[in-house]
Amino acid sequence: MNRLHCLGCGQAAYLRNDWCTRCQAPLGFSTEQWAFMPLDAAEARGERPCAHRDTGLCNWLVSAGDPHVHCLSCRMTTCLPALGRPEVDQPVYWLELAKRRLLLSLRELGLPALPGETRLPLRFAFLEDLPDQPPVMTGHAQGLITVNIKEADPRRRLDEQLAMGEVQRTVLGHLRHESGHFYWDEWMNEDPASLARFRDLFGDERSDYAQALADHHAQPRPWDPLQPAGMISRYALAHPWEDWAETWAHYLLMLDGLSEPDTDEAEAESASAQAPLAGDLVRHTELPALLDQWLSRARHGNALNRALGLPDVYPFVIDAGVSTKLGFIHELVRKQASSR
Repeated sequence: MNRLHCLGCGQAAYLRNDWCTRCQAPLGFSTEQWAFMPLDAAEARGERPCAHRDTGLCNWLVSAGDPHVHCLSCRMTTCLPALGRPEVDQPVYWLELAKRRLLLSLRELGLPALPGETRLPLRFAFLEDLPDQPPVMTGHAQGLITVNIKEADPRRRLDEQLAMGEVQRTVLGHLRHESGHFYWDEWMNEDPASLARFRDLFGDERSDYAQALADHHAQPRPWDPLQPAGMISRYALAHPWEDWAETWAHYLLMLDGLSEPDTDEAEAESASAQAPLAGDLVRHTELPALLDQWLSRARHGNALNRALGLPDVYPFVIDAGVSTKLGFIHELVRKQASSR
């Protein structure tokens, strides 16, 4: 995702910042400017902090003239557990932060995501398991992305990583994956040609989804990450919809990573102006060139982790089958972004 700055002094700012590390000004993210603004400058424009700022949950601004007390991002979360408990507040904070990163990434790609831009409104529910109730299942239905807050607890997520064999399991990864289901619903049923192409590449989604997932969890099929046979992950084997969502999430990961400046802090200001916008990468770069850039960056990350004695940060192989699926998504994103 592209580097953000304090509009007051130009210092690099990050999604978690609520004050500037150089000029010390309190900051808020303006959806009108799509940038971080000093609060005094924002308030002079009629913008004001989200009501969740007082609890440390949000650093976005409510637009001028907007009657709501919460910002656009917080209003897209339609259900939260009761706050005011450390075991809830901290996971919800990380979930909201990941959600805002997803929204910024989708916006930078030129994709519809905000209220009024999509056929079904994109919404989020972050829920906790309750005594004597069925466990909360992470998933998507009718525009609503639901995530169990335990996914944002590092210790509990580690248990899930080990149980599922998903070393790269993250909150942001979940949201990217579920957004893939959202866009499949948005696009495929409205475009017979794209649906036919999807079925050629991913398979027929009309096969029994519930049974496919049950079979996958009961007895996962063999999958070799070094010889993926057209599947970006083991979970992609479960059903064509999951193959699509896993490949979609990987595409967002690539574009998010490629639009980050590959520089240190000393070079940040001069390089940030040259950092490619994700939308520009999509519009002006063919997939093979994107993959070359991405895999080069991934190799550097793996080399650093190996030097530290850690597992590879990017343990994926992009074979011809995966590349073809990514190319299909690349063209769809181009088409959807250019139509707005």
